[in-house]
Amino acid sequence: MKYKDYYAVLGVPRSANAKEIKSAFRKKAKEYHPDLNPQNADKFKDLNEAFEVLGDEQKRKRYDTLGANWQDGANFDPRQAAGMGGFNVEDLFSGFGGGASSGFGGTDFFESLFGAHQRSSASTARQQYASQQQAQPRENKAQLDTEQLIYIQLEDVLTGVERSLYIAHRKEEVSFKVPKGIEPNQRIRLKSYGKESSRQKGVFGDLYLKVVYQEHSVFQVKPHSHNLYCELACPPWGFVLGTTLKIKTLSGDAFELTLAANSLVDKKLRIKGHGLPITKPKAGETATMGDLIVQLKVVLPETPTKAQVAAYEALRKAEV
Repeated sequence: MKYKDYYAVLGVPRSANAKEIKSAFRKKAKEYHPDLNPQNADKFKDLNEAFEVLGDEQKRKRYDTLGANWQDGANFDPRQAAGMGGFNVEDLFSGFGGGASSGFGGTDFFESLFGAHQRSSASTARQQYASQQQAQPRENKAQLDTEQLIYIQLEDVLTGVERSLYIAHRKEEVSFKVPKGIEPNQRIRLKSYGKESSRQKGVFGDLYLKVVYQEHSVFQVKPHSHNLYCELACPPWGFVLGTTLKIKTLSGDAFELTLAANSLVDKKLRIKGHGLPITKPKAGETATMGDLIVQLKVVLPETPTKAQVAAYEALRKAEV
């Protein structure tokens, strides 16, 4: 429904008090009632809408504070305003058709204006509104929640980080914290940054950011593990004679690994405490960090030198 100036419809200033609004409604309701002037049916409908909002203190406040664009024709649906704060449109008609909640004395008010026929008209209108409300499925908050993936670097998992995200439908950027040790498939909740309600303007669900580890150029993570895994090149003679290898961890710390002589080519070395943080230890687990598992990999020279070729020839002869 396009925005209407309900003050103008009732013919009252914006400073009008409740008594003045009620008095103006009583006067115009008699003037525009369809039973007396059928050609004014639309005006009577607008009149009812205007009083439906301005006749209630809470709904009037919401109407007056809809936002910067409402005076320029912002869309406004009184049924949406009714949904904000638990107002039921039927409450208005209950006062017309026999209830006293409207403050007009129920049946006596309309009978004094239009006679007993008004009772059936109000009853019909009330039934129409009730049918419209029942036809619309209820919208619970969970239906407004949304989820999207967020890719986290392993370095940020190690230390924690503050990130920001532009929320297009809110036209704003929101900052949030990625806690140290966050795990894949964990969710970060951004309250009230989900989908907006189609019935209640300004009411939003929550946005959940589901964590995915971004692929790393050196280190890998296996499912349900806090250990880091990587490969480290070792020349073939190192497995036979033994050697010292250098490596850097995810945090940037440098280590020298000693490979013993006559090691198997599928040898794995472990650097304890240089994996990912363990924020939720399993039963009986006391470690706060996973380990770094280094898989040694045999690397042959791409273009062997004459000296290397001679060494391989000597090795071959030694095997004979």
